[in-house]
Amino acid sequence: MKFIEVIVCRGEGVSVESLHTGTRKKEIKEARQIVLMLSQEAGITQAAAGSYYGLDHATAHHSKTVIYGLCDSYPRYKARIEQYRLDLNMGMQGNGSSVAQSLAVVEMAIYDLDVKLTSLKTVYYMMRKELEDEALKTKIESNE
Repeated sequence: MKFIEVIVCRGEGVSVESLHTGTRKKEIKEARQIVLMLSQEAGITQAAAGSYYGLDHATAHHSKTVIYGLCDSYPRYKARIEQYRLDLNMGMQGNGSSVAQSLAVVEMAIYDLDVKLTSLKTVYYMMRKELEDEALKTKIESNE
């Protein structure tokens, strides 16, 4: 399911982490629904697909119904979903081990590491500033 998530998130312009937050923002909710629908098409049960996001089987079923409805109503939407299906089929050929799948996983790992690095840099600079402030305070107190 992770591979499906990576493909859809890249296409929809949302982060994988955002799908697991439970937010109801349209673009995130819709991406989550697409992942749930494609997962079911790939043979994952509604219960398993739903539980991946902490949801029940009925929500997974509803997601599939919503996405199918959007595909029926909007040809461009249907074309987007078809492109995800093609991307997934290409990535899953060869028993699930392909260059496309590996690349998607590596790209997501790089993104995750970049987010963590940014967070660590922020903590580092905050701690450094705090240490400098403390040193300055000690220096001022010793001069008094």
